[in-house]
Amino acid sequence: MTVTIAQIAERLKDSQETIANEAADRLFTELASYAAVPRALILESARTNVSRGVDTLISRSAPTRAQVGEDRDTTRDRIERGVPIQDIIRAYRICLSVTHARFLSLAQEHGLPAEETLTGSTLLWEVGDWFVAGAAAEYRDHAGAEAVQHSLARGSLVTDLLQDRADEPHVLHRAVGFGIDPEHSYSVLIAGPPPERPARFLAELERACRGPHAAALLAQVGERIIGLAAQPPALRVSTPVAVGTPAPLTELSSSAGIAERIWRFVRTREPGVHTLSTCSWRLAVAEEPEIGDHLVQSLLTPLRPRTATGAELLSTLRTLLAVGMNVRLAAEELLVHENTVRYRLQRCRERTGRRLETLPELFELAWALEAWDTDAATPHGTGAASPD
Repeated sequence: MTVTIAQIAERLKDSQETIANEAADRLFTELASYAAVPRALILESARTNVSRGVDTLISRSAPTRAQVGEDRDTTRDRIERGVPIQDIIRAYRICLSVTHARFLSLAQEHGLPAEETLTGSTLLWEVGDWFVAGAAAEYRDHAGAEAVQHSLARGSLVTDLLQDRADEPHVLHRAVGFGIDPEHSYSVLIAGPPPERPARFLAELERACRGPHAAALLAQVGERIIGLAAQPPALRVSTPVAVGTPAPLTELSSSAGIAERIWRFVRTREPGVHTLSTCSWRLAVAEEPEIGDHLVQSLLTPLRPRTATGAELLSTLRTLLAVGMNVRLAAEELLVHENTVRYRLQRCRERTGRRLETLPELFELAWALEAWDTDAATPHGTGAASPD
């Protein structure tokens, strides 16, 4: 009478305890990380693995990914006990190799045909592939969940610190846990993450914000990256970054207020790191729109800046301011004759009724141009120049 795979599987089931104990002995010998796993749990898993192998041999069908079971349960338990994923997979392969060796021994002993022995071996190794795939999926899910929890914890801490709650023991304890130095002054940072690889950008920005002896702490909070910089980042960035003035850990709300003002000013402007020093008086333009509107009406509207000629006059004034009202330098920048610059300046004086020579007048002109640019950067801002 020919022996079948199912009959060998039943005999394999009778060897369950022997297989489980041999597998446990090998695990403790070969994998140091399993010292934290009770032997009873390893024996239980080994018995389950043998049962899974027996069922597979009898049905002649390996489990599918839809059949989620001990593969993910076991992986989750081992991860929580600190076992690395590579050791979890190695442990299963050890158990499977013991089971496989016993299967081959029984097959030879009872005369299972060679082609059936090969089929049985293939089925057992397919069970191994199923477990490895499930273990990898569970590991990815676990790592992802931990990353989300870690991100939420960082965001919550940043929010507490920006509300000047660092003097509360539980907040300070969490801050120190993230490497924040209570004696160091920090600047609040605000940035908009780029659409591509935002997590990588956050990590690079945080590294750039570390000081020689102080860590930084950044987190994604809503649509923005917000956090504590030990120093302004010396980093080329593809998005605007606003950095407030340094403040003690217990007084970060002041730095947060300045960072917020800088952010409102620069968020639609050129990429780069912006501080109070780089923005200077221009911050006041964004905070005082009524003054800006008044100066635009007084100094720019008469030039009819939306026309081609008006845009030319506007460009000339902008260039003159940039070179300290030096006509020769302005002509070089604009690639025109000096007399052309003088003619355009005269037309500006005639249209505005201003000499544009005194310091107050020049400052008002600079304010008006900044207000014009700020308005142009908004969705309702100015369009292209039209013909005269």
